[in-house]
Amino acid sequence: RKEFLIYVKKSILDYSDIYDKVIHGYNYDVIVTNNLYKYGKRNGIDVLHNLKAIEDFNTPIIVLTVSTGARDKFIYEDGFDEYMEKVLTQKQAEEVMTKVLSEKKQ
Repeated sequence: RKEFLIYVKKSILDYSDIYDKVIHGYNYDVIVTNNLYKYGKRNGIDVLHNLKAIEDFNTPIIVLTVSTGARDKFIYEDGFDEYMEKVLTQKQAEEVMTKVLSEKKQ
């Protein structure tokens, strides 16, 4: 069994926080974004498309959503690297993180 240390640097409430950090050189192994934000006018799809438009950006982006059974939509239509449903379980988080981080190493 592979183990990963998950460290959350800061909870981000607004899209511009993560975008600003990425364009100013912050590097992440993976980014997890909500589908909808409580604050601000953007959503997870806006985050995805704006980050993917940054030159040389290749960090996997996972959507965390209450939308059940919508994995294909979020991955194949919207372009997220992976999908997790709320209420998030430890098992689901481990499976998705293991998959995404293993693929990133290849």
